[in-house]
Amino acid sequence: MPPQDLAALYASADVLVFPSRLETFGQVMLEAMSCGTPVAAHPEHGPMDILAKGQGGAVAPNLREAVLRALAIPRHHARLRALDFNWVQSAQQFVRHLVQIKKLEIQYRKALDANFCHKSAQAGKLLSPIRHKTAK
Repeated sequence: MPPQDLAALYASADVLVFPSRLETFGQVMLEAMSCGTPVAAHPEHGPMDILAKGQGGAVAPNLREAVLRALAIPRHHARLRALDFNWVQSAQQFVRHLVQIKKLEIQYRKALDANFCHKSAQAGKLLSPIRHKTAK
């Protein structure tokens, strides 16, 4: 389907129902929202990230409830929320995650080093009498 036809289809909908419980991101949600169509979804990781605080759509365990709440969201709010997901924002989020991972790696290495030094010190204490006996 040509992109302009898909955009017209999204724009003509009152709500996009995103029933997946397994899809981690859901590009289709952003596509619909960029056309001003609010989204109704289950409270799973991808939808909850995109529809944070009811911006652009609604999440609820019961999709009927989510649809009714999404219908109350002004279309321009859905569009504005979709605009938050751009390349600059995505790159900044990626870098923030890399920094967090690097901090975790440093903590992990320190813990490993401390544990290794502790075990080495214990092993040295246990082995030192043996070394002394064999050295005599």
